[in-house]
Amino acid sequence: MAMIWHFPDLQTFVSALAGSAMSAAALVPLLLSALVHLTRWSLSAVMWAWLALVVLAGFCCHYTVPSLVEYRAKAESVLGTAVPLSARSSLWQMLLEGHAVLWRHWLLHALAVIAFGVALGWGMLYSSLLG
Repeated sequence: MAMIWHFPDLQTFVSALAGSAMSAAALVPLLLSALVHLTRWSLSAVMWAWLALVVLAGFCCHYTVPSLVEYRAKAESVLGTAVPLSARSSLWQMLLEGHAVLWRHWLLHALAVIAFGVALGWGMLYSSLLG
């Protein structure tokens, strides 16, 4: 939900995207259960196969996503000018800046945390009563 601050004109879209990502994640146990029934493998074998797919996806991303050097070189060739380096901040400085933003809008953040906590808790409670 932190993306809302980067895209203030697309708040509904970002919220819907976050909700759909949680819904897509709920399909994983259903897919694994179906795979167990279809292949008659044990759950541990299916989980190892899932792990192999995740590792394979990681390797594919590692070799297909451009490095920062490649990205900057392409950006400079497209833009026709040198791309300035971003200022590096220490982790402590970034945490302090984030804390300042949270404190500036503390009521909004507190209400968002409570609303999301209730919404996520309600979904877990409902799903635990299903079965």
